[in-house]
Amino acid sequence: FQKPFTKQDGNNTITVQGNPNLAGIKSIMIGIRNPKDNNGLEKSVEVWVNELRLTDFENKGGWATTGSVQAKLADFGQVALAATYSRPFFGSIEKKISERSRETNFQWDATSTFQFGKFFPAKWKVNLPVYYAYGETRITPQFNPYDPDVKIDNPNINPDLKREIKKNAQDYTLRKGYNFSNVRVDGLKKEGAKPMPWDVSNFSVTYAYNEIYRRNVNIERSIIKTYRGALSYNFAINAKPWTPFKKSTNKIINNKWFALIKEFNVTPLPSRLGFNTEINRSYSELLNRDITSFYTGKSDNFTQAQFNKIFTMSRNYDLQWNFTKNLKFDFTANNDGRIMESPGKIDTEQERDSIKQSIIGLGTTTGYRHQGNLNYQIPINKIPIFDFISSNLRYSASYTWTRRPFAQEGIGNTIQNTNTKSLNGTFNMTTLYNKIPYFRKVNAGVSSKLKNKAPATPSKKDSTKTQENNFKDIGEFIARGIMMIKQVSLSYQQTNGTGLPGFNPSSQILGLDNGKGFAPGFGFISGLNDSIVRKSIQN
Repeated sequence: FQKPFTKQDGNNTITVQGNPNLAGIKSIMIGIRNPKDNNGLEKSVEVWVNELRLTDFENKGGWATTGSVQAKLADFGQVALAATYSRPFFGSIEKKISERSRETNFQWDATSTFQFGKFFPAKWKVNLPVYYAYGETRITPQFNPYDPDVKIDNPNINPDLKREIKKNAQDYTLRKGYNFSNVRVDGLKKEGAKPMPWDVSNFSVTYAYNEIYRRNVNIERSIIKTYRGALSYNFAINAKPWTPFKKSTNKIINNKWFALIKEFNVTPLPSRLGFNTEINRSYSELLNRDITSFYTGKSDNFTQAQFNKIFTMSRNYDLQWNFTKNLKFDFTANNDGRIMESPGKIDTEQERDSIKQSIIGLGTTTGYRHQGNLNYQIPINKIPIFDFISSNLRYSASYTWTRRPFAQEGIGNTIQNTNTKSLNGTFNMTTLYNKIPYFRKVNAGVSSKLKNKAPATPSKKDSTKTQENNFKDIGEFIARGIMMIKQVSLSYQQTNGTGLPGFNPSSQILGLDNGKGFAPGFGFISGLNDSIVRKSIQN
């Protein structure tokens, strides 16, 4: 753009520097040169110049069309196609000329969904849904973006050069993707068979792939790919509790005062087991177009592809166990990891093997967290004198391990735990009042029968009864005033936690480092302080 371009036009010489266009002209300067020698005398010259004037806007009409079609293939699947096409100058009536489209726009998309489980025997109950999508968008400008005064289909341009210009100037986007979601088999076991942990129906698989490719006047290529794979396992156990004294005929055990012993129960198996692992990979590649080489024919060595990659693996665990009908425990854990790969494009067998080994090793852990809850419904209401009390004791604990940044290996990791202890009690005062005979009689409304009798002729004897009824009414009034409180609730909660930065041990099983004495210890990952600060200072 700094070197002048000169061309002869007959006896005239035309020189252009840069890449000017009429749309960017702000002013025009005209110079006059005397080809002869200067004799010092005054000269009188009349110069005529063709005036550049905008007479009117090019006001043409454009057109556009759109269409779609859908086909349903019984219960096997369905296919949908949609397309739109518009020409330059297309726009709504209220749009100004400058607001109308200046490009040819063509877009089409095809989507399909199929249930390939229909190809298997119905008794297998195979769920295999497949989704596939493909689409393109082509936006071709009316004018050459490299030379805005020239239309892109100018017949005076060399055909080969025209094709190259059109390809580079076109904004092209390609979209494609497919996925298999929640693939599972439910019917391989016999009907009525007892569920087992290894049943195929406990597993489900998901895989998805999407890709977007784009190029335009500034981008030579832009590629974005996303991969997602997931494996899930869920097993629900209908475990019956062991009740050794439920059918006992012993009079002592059947006594209501020994209800705690009679209703003793233990559940030997957990009620639910769950596991999920998910792998996500995002890959993007961007190469900016070397526009200079289009004019000079020389490549710019500074134009190189840029890569951005994220490869992660996460694992989730879930456990629910009702040790007894009153003692229940649930536990969830999440582990986030990163699959390490070398920078740039992966194009060697050694790099691919390195990624495979990282996947087999479950990646490098970047974060781990778990939470456990222990809930105990205190069976104090099984004791007859305390049957008006219901109480609940709960303990919740959480633990978090966060890896240090990869670029700062010397600062250490961060660990944190919390614990919450809570006690809730509810007193059913109506049940308590009914333990007192008079209060129970008042609640039953027995004494109100005297009020419903028709009054007789007054006499001394009747006057005495009336006075007694008045005392009873006063007693009932006082009793009902006392029994206005129907329920009393009490609650207590305490939360504690500890955070510790600069922690060197890694996270392995349950957040512990089995290579360093199971640091930070079972007490700390259970939410207890466990003198972790003092031990860390000593170490």
